[in-house]
Amino acid sequence: MDYREFKPDLSIQHLVECFWTNYLTEEDIHDDFDLIIPDGNTEAMIMIDGTYLRKDEQVNTEYLVKDCRLVTPFKKAVKVFQKPGTSGICIRFKPGAITELTGYSLKELDESAYPLEVLMPDLTDLCMNEVHKGTSKKEIIQKITRLLRSINSKGHSSNLLTHHFIQSTIKAKGNILIEYFCEKTGVHKSTLEKNFNHETGLTPKQYSRIIRYNYLMNQFIFSDKTLTQISLDSGYYDQSHMIKDFTSFTGLNPSQYKSMGFHIPKMMATSVTQKEAYY
Repeated sequence: MDYREFKPDLSIQHLVECFWTNYLTEEDIHDDFDLIIPDGNTEAMIMIDGTYLRKDEQVNTEYLVKDCRLVTPFKKAVKVFQKPGTSGICIRFKPGAITELTGYSLKELDESAYPLEVLMPDLTDLCMNEVHKGTSKKEIIQKITRLLRSINSKGHSSNLLTHHFIQSTIKAKGNILIEYFCEKTGVHKSTLEKNFNHETGLTPKQYSRIIRYNYLMNQFIFSDKTLTQISLDSGYYDQSHMIKDFTSFTGLNPSQYKSMGFHIPKMMATSVTQKEAYY
């Protein structure tokens, strides 16, 4: 899999965490399905060629991703059924960006995904026109940047509390004490939860668990550490607690996961180590 991340232009960095592109080859397919693990983000997915099927067994839904979709944050891994040759561009939005650009709160967007043309028709028209013209991914990203800049020309009123919590959670690799954060910043826990849920569709606790899980997956996939060492380094009491958490997110225990030929989680686990640079 050819996966690449691109830091956005300074003018839209308050809206976009990063752009990423990928291309799936024949050699990437080892099983009938792959997994997308949660990362706490809202993403606009633009398919360049091909489609893929997402199946969320937690809420018993499945849908075909074609053309453009807005994918809201999810809490458990979802299965994807993908064909070689699938290529796409993704806009990974920062918390609050969708609300600012569309007027919708992430708390209100409770479906797994939405047709992008329903929420962001101008962005959809731009992307599909450029895809049909055969415009390169790099040029499409440049055009998206100009469009987002023009939509957001009236200025940005960011939620500094949500931003600060995300920044602190990433820095702590998910091991953050929410009560201590609130005490240190001088805010009530209910205020943090209300603001955070509005901007992300998640609770602070859910987000911190997701970030810790991403760092856990990074170590599990890329390091030679034992499960016991990974458990301790990830802030778990012991290996059994780590395995329980791993299984709750993935639907597979570490041994079962290891026996599969998944590729997409590698992309996600690589991405989490870049997050600090985006905040």
